[in-house]
Formats: sequence, structure tokens, C-alpha cells
Amino acid sequence: MKRETPGLQVALIIFVMLTIVLGVTSFIFFSQYREAVLAAKASQQQSQEHLAEVQAMSQQVAALKDWMSGRENIALDDLQEDNEKDMTNIAAYPQDIRCYHTALAFQQHAMGDANAELVECKEAAQQRDDYIQTWEGTKTPQVERHAEAARKAMEEASARAAEFRRRRQEITAEYKSMYQGLQEIHRRANAERAEAEKRHAQLAKAHEKLTWDYKLLLDKYKRLLGRHGGEKIPQGRVVRVSSQLRTAWIDLGRADSLPRRTEFDVYPGSAFQLAPAEKKGEIEVTKVLEDHLAEACVTKDEISDPIIGGDKIHSQTWDP
Repeated sequence: MKRETPGLQVALIIFVMLTIVLGVTSFIFFSQYREAVLAAKASQQQSQEHLAEVQAMSQQVAALKDWMSGRENIALDDLQEDNEKDMTNIAAYPQDIRCYHTALAFQQHAMGDANAELVECKEAAQQRDDYIQTWEGTKTPQVERHAEAARKAMEEASARAAEFRRRRQEITAEYKSMYQGLQEIHRRANAERAEAEKRHAQLAKAHEKLTWDYKLLLDKYKRLLGRHGGEKIPQGRVVRVSSQLRTAWIDLGRADSLPRRTEFDVYPGSAFQLAPAEKKGEIEVTKVLEDHLAEACVTKDEISDPIIGGDKIHSQTWDP
């Protein structure tokens, strides 16, 4: 026998190994395929069972929809909305009967009570109608008398209403006439008042002028009386005094042609005729400020009787 070559041996070994691997893998794949087939059959059977259960549940749901709404093809959302409305309608029912079965029983019981009460009410109404008919039969003459009296009262009221309307028209006409007369009187009164106010303004202006003229004449008279009668009269008065500054302010100024350095004698404010009055002090004009205001320096006064606002003044050297 010839000796085999090494290459042939290696090829034989590889062929044997591949055959073994192919057999092992075929066995494994066949086992897995059988298990998968068994699992698929089990799943198919389970799916058929679930499908049967789903169909049964669908039939039950359709039956429930038909019982609850009368429509098998109603959507669950619509059914839920209808259920919520129904629960809202029976919200006043006790909590333990807020479902269709107990609610229907409760309504049936309530309807029975209502029917019994309705029967009682019908009987009471019939009794009342019988009583009214009996009463009307006995009261008809009285009703007729009252109706006749009411008719006469209505006729009298109508007559009085007509008289009232006629009288109201007369009063309205009189009121309109009086109103027009009052309007005319009001217009005349306004015109007369405007004329009176105008006249009053003229008289007030004339009075003011006469008062000013009188004051001027009185001042001239007083000055003449002081000049020719030998009696002194006030030429002005002290407005205010500052004892610390020894300064006084008087009510004479540019309008009186008052010059600076004019000397005045000061007398009490209560004095009018200054001849017998005792002189309180002396002042000298230092500055003319306004038409009727000047500043003066206190040159002489008494501590026991100081110069104050309101005191009268008179000058021996100046005449306004």
C-alpha cells in the first residue's frame, strides 16, 4: 500500500471536522426550529384565545352601549359625555344610588309617590270645585249685587276722571298763563335790577368822589382852623415804631410834598385838639419812602410814655 501524502491527510481531517460541525449545527438549528414552531403554535393558540375574549368583550361592550344609549355604534367619548350629563341630572340623589339601576328604581319609587300625591291633589281639587259650585249657587245674588255696585262705582269713577281731566286742562292753561306772566315779570325784574345795579354803581362812584372831596375839605378846614384859630390839629399819625432802632414810620410822603429833615411833635393818639395835650416826644424825617410813607428818627421821647403806633404828629415848620 502506497504511503498517503500529508496534504491528503490534512484535507481528510478538515473534511471530517466540517462534517461534524455541520451535523452539530444542523442539530442545533433543528432543535431551535422545533422550539420556535412549538412556541409559534402556542402563541397562535393564545392569540386565538385572546381574540375570542376580545370578541366576547366587544359583544358585551356593544350590549352595554345598547342598554345605556340604545346605539351599539356610539363612541365611548359620546357615551361618557352622556353618562356625565345623566349623573349631573341625578346629582340631587343620594350618593349610594347614583347609578343607572338604583337611579331607575329610585325614580320609579318617586314617580309612584308623585302619582299617589297627584291622585290626592285631584281628589282635593274635585272637592274644591264641588264646594265652589255649591258656594256660587248660594252666593250668585250677592255677586250680582256687588257687580252692579261695582259697575255704578266704575261709572262714577269714570265721570270723576273726566271731570278731573277737564279741571286739569283748565289748571294747566291757567298755569301756562301764569308762567308766561311770571316770565315777563322776571324779565322786567332782571332789567330793573340791571338798571338799579348800574345806578347803584354810579351813585357809589359819586359817593366815593363826594367822600374824597369832603375829606379834602375837612383837611383844609382843619389846617385853616389850626392856622387861624391858634389850635394845633394832627397833620398825620405814626404808623409803627421800632424802639430798638429808635425809628418811626409816619403816613406822610411824596404825595404830601414832605421834605427830609422835617421835624414833628408827637402827641397821644386820642388827642384831636393838640394845644392842651401834653407832647410825648419829637421825630425828624430821614427818608421819604412812598406817597404816604416816610421814615423818621426819634429825637426825643419819654421812657414812661414812649411813642407808639397811632400817635398824632404836628409840625411847626411844615404845612402840607
